Amino acid sequence: MRILEKGVTTDSEIFLYHRTLLAPNPFFRLISVAHYTVPDQYSVSEFSVDGFVLLLVVQGDGYITQNNTTTYMHAGQMILMNGYDRPSFGTNRGIEYYSIVFEGTQQQDFFNALRVKTISVAKEEALPCFLALLTPFREGRQPDNKLINQQLATLVGYFTTEVGSQKFDVVYDYVCAHLNERIAVEDLAKMVGLSTFYFIRAFNEDCGMTPHEYLIKLRVYTASYLLKASAMTLGEITQCCGFSNESAFNNTFKRIMGITPMIYRKNAKKQSRG
Repeated sequence: MRILEKGVTTDSEIFLYHRTLLAPNPFFRLISVAHYTVPDQYSVSEFSVDGFVLLLVVQGDGYITQNNTTTYMHAGQMILMNGYDRPSFGTNRGIEYYSIVFEGTQQQDFFNALRVKTISVAKEEALPCFLALLTPFREGRQPDNKLINQQLATLVGYFTTEVGSQKFDVVYDYVCAHLNERIAVEDLAKMVGLSTFYFIRAFNEDCGMTPHEYLIKLRVYTASYLLKASAMTLGEITQCCGFSNESAFNNTFKRIMGITPMIYRKNAKKQSRG
């Protein structure tokens, strides 16, 4: 379906996907895919889209305002937005971009879990996914569900790789390998050649939590797995996960998980039987 909206070039296009009813409760539900070229100033205030929006900017620049926050975008960026928040969109100097609107059974949880929703991506990597979904429409047919899931899984996958950059890989690897030992933040900072102060700040920006918070949560989540999947005693799990004593393990586990380790284990056993 060609778009003749004011401010948009006549070669812009948007296609709606109509085969959703043939795939109830899909992981990805395609709603529309589009290609827009806007030569001059253009804006849409609080556009209404019931789904999540993927934008790939190939030329020019623009801005998105959502939840009182403005994000500026330029060529080479891909943006993931929640359309239910009714974002505003515009450009002052022109922009060319591709967009996909989609929904799915787990997409709200996925979106909430992401720290980074604007990423830099090579056009030659991401653009083929957008074109793969556009091409069937241009040829007078609709893409099948397998193609939809393949392309959308690839595109949203780019956002997961942005969570935690490679500069702290040596730290993450060390913590995982020495979880049962005493780990000092000062020692972790030395691994990446930073002072303790700058390491804590940089790690927080990279991971979304301080090194201490990361270590504690990793110990608790490891303990929760062992409580469900092993016959280890609380004392053994305490030692394996690096807690100083059983009392510290109980208190920390309850603070993060909301219940004691014993109750967590009992509930897990009940669920496995049911």
